[in-house]
Amino acid sequence: MMRKGLHHLSGQLQLRSAAYQSLPTCLRHFGVVQMQTKSEAFAVYSGLQTDSQKGDPTVSPRVLLTCEHASNALPSGYGWSEAELEMDLPSSHWAFDPGAEDLSLSLSSTLNIPLVHSTVCRLVTDVNRPIGSETMFRPDTDGHEVSFNKGIWGNEGEKERRKRLSRFFYPFHDAVHQAVLREFTLFDYYPRHIDTSKLIISLHSFNPVYEGEVRKMEVGILYEHEEDRQLAESLQLMCRKNLIRARINEPWSGKKGIMFSCGRAAMFGNRRVIEMEEAAKKGQPPPSLPTLPVLPHSGEVEKMFRHGVEGERLLHAVIANESDRRRGVDGPIRSLMIEVRNDRLLDEAWRYSFVTLMAEFLKTQAFV
Repeated sequence: MMRKGLHHLSGQLQLRSAAYQSLPTCLRHFGVVQMQTKSEAFAVYSGLQTDSQKGDPTVSPRVLLTCEHASNALPSGYGWSEAELEMDLPSSHWAFDPGAEDLSLSLSSTLNIPLVHSTVCRLVTDVNRPIGSETMFRPDTDGHEVSFNKGIWGNEGEKERRKRLSRFFYPFHDAVHQAVLREFTLFDYYPRHIDTSKLIISLHSFNPVYEGEVRKMEVGILYEHEEDRQLAESLQLMCRKNLIRARINEPWSGKKGIMFSCGRAAMFGNRRVIEMEEAAKKGQPPPSLPTLPVLPHSGEVEKMFRHGVEGERLLHAVIANESDRRRGVDGPIRSLMIEVRNDRLLDEAWRYSFVTLMAEFLKTQAFV
């Protein structure tokens, strides 16, 4: 199904070229991408392997892509009001990240690497927010009430919050974590492969104008932990050599919780590596399931909601203690978030050049 080519940029509507819109989705990208699984909460695309490569852990992907704000689709049971349609809220950056899905599919198909992206509008459930964040279910946009989020944070909204977590939030993160286990061969123990660095990249877009300020930068490279700083700086340098204006930890800082999804997925995978290494030293098979969950158990959910902004702190407490979090960061799985100015993503030639640059970067860093 083709997505509408109408996007809200800098307060104006811009229409993609008719020729581009006429192409089926599978031809909008630079290679072939294979959908593995799709649900109302997420879609999973797998990297294609030759018959001789299948089942060989030494050729499994070393990069996993995620795209948390790929879609502006409303699931069954939700709908836009007339006022929201008139103000074109569905095509705005409030609803999704314009261009991010196309970029993620282009990277996945061109570099033959797996991708997990959300299929739900971020206004229904923002899967890149920790439980307890007020913007997980945003009540308004620029002072305009979001119709299907009315009363979501009141006592009467408790049942609806639980339903959305079960229906959209947990399934998406379960899919990401399963991809980490599957694509990085963390179900079984392969010593020669686990010692190799892996990378999770979360792809997003941002508006060229924000609160009246024109953003001249084209790419933001976000990192959360100092262990990932060198990767971010290397990508920034490569962007500059290719005359792409890139800044680190802008327009948002990865150190301020904005990398919730990919950061927790990396932590999840690193803990799995530790479990497997410890089991191998004892001559035992790895446990069938990770023992340190990244997401809270259902009994903790409302406790976090009641604490509001304290939700992130409580989430960390549920995950593990400080020592275990440190071990999760020190493992071989790294994480970056890449934000691209969305008007650049609507330029097919520019997007192609950026995908080519990313391919060169990942090869230089020995990830592909």
